[in-house]
Amino acid sequence: PRRRSRPNPNPNPKPNPKPNPNPNAADSKADIADMLIAAASGGRGDRDKHLRSVYKAALLMRYEERQADSRLGAGLGGTYAAAVRTTTLSGVPAELEVTYRGGVGKTKEYIDIVEFIPLDTLKATMRLFTSEGGSADVDSANAREVLKPPNLARSSPRLFWNLLRHGGKGDVVEALGELLPDEDWSFLRVRRRDLSEKAKANLAQQQGAAQPEPSAAAAAAAAGEQPPVPTTFVATSVSAVATASAGELAAEAAAQRDAMERIFGGDAAGKRVLAALRRAKVTKPRDVALFCSSDRMLRRLLSKAMSDEEVEATLDGVAPEMLKAWTTAAKASQ
Repeated sequence: PRRRSRPNPNPNPKPNPKPNPNPNAADSKADIADMLIAAASGGRGDRDKHLRSVYKAALLMRYEERQADSRLGAGLGGTYAAAVRTTTLSGVPAELEVTYRGGVGKTKEYIDIVEFIPLDTLKATMRLFTSEGGSADVDSANAREVLKPPNLARSSPRLFWNLLRHGGKGDVVEALGELLPDEDWSFLRVRRRDLSEKAKANLAQQQGAAQPEPSAAAAAAAAGEQPPVPTTFVATSVSAVATASAGELAAEAAAQRDAMERIFGGDAAGKRVLAALRRAKVTKPRDVALFCSSDRMLRRLLSKAMSDEEVEATLDGVAPEMLKAWTTAAKASQ
């Protein structure tokens, strides 16, 4: 007898999904999680190796940032030890070994081994960052940003420690002032600010409105005359930039002032310390979090702006608990 064929239970089967042309690409968050787990578990594929190298580079960068912060804090607080590590055959220092800790209450210890720079060479190097000694091929504005203490501690430990070795009492700006007193280093105390998008749009609008009419300029050029110069262009542009920058700076200064007053509260000791910090040019919560982290750092800072008797009178009655409370409030205000 003839066998009957069974009917197909799925008369309209779905086509098979197309294979992914790029097997290393992720289609969802679950795929990304699987890739990360595979890479962390010791996968041997190219994708796993690439992910491990990316995360290793990110961790190394974060480690360097934390070490740079510790380096800057150790320099400002004077909590470091520098010694000559090696010398040349003639007895001239060749390398410095600088030891410092990761911060107040930290047990992590760092060691920087940097090249020793003689005083004359250091002066010549620093003059390259000035307006007179700089090269025309170098963007002086960006190059000078490197000399700001946080940037210098991260980008060039060699310059950072050599500057502190030759002066400054832990402050890079003061060290530069002692090294080259005839130069103006005030820009190192000023935060670099770029115009906001709104200010740039206003400036572009003012520039467009101040341009001469094309027909008038074309007529003047055809007649062999000099096109009319928009006399209001420079004044309008400068006014727009000044207004935008002044408004932003005033708003930021007011916010910083209010934050500082909230940190120290209304008690007498807090008011005394706040007034002393303002004399020492400390006006931002992030600086308070650094200098108020220990009595030693606060005394070292205030001694640069007032006499020892004034420092003692200012810190009379200031307990470690108050320093801790101010530091915590300053960190929360950043």
